[in-house]
Amino acid sequence: MGIDDTEGRSSYKVELGSDVNDLVKTGANNPAVEYYGYGWFKTMYKEKEVVRHGGSLPGFRTEYLRFPAEGTAIIILTNSEQANPKKIAQGVADILLKLN
Repeated sequence: MGIDDTEGRSSYKVELGSDVNDLVKTGANNPAVEYYGYGWFKTMYKEKEVVRHGGSLPGFRTEYLRFPAEGTAIIILTNSEQANPKKIAQGVADILLKLN
């Protein structure tokens, strides 16, 4: 699977192929298996494939969700350590993709 968020506007491209699944499997002690490669998690959300990445620094939290099959990306940037950007992004996905 190739992910190109620029849709031809620049040469930036992140390649995530089937070999990504073999790089690192997370969730060894968790029944929900996620795959992680080059900072990207490849997982499922409500039966939809999603590629995601989140992060934080003191005072900031972020989440990026990409639904490749739907051609949809959601980016949440917050100026709060208490915010839950993953939950917010999932809520936006529920609305945009009618996943409720």
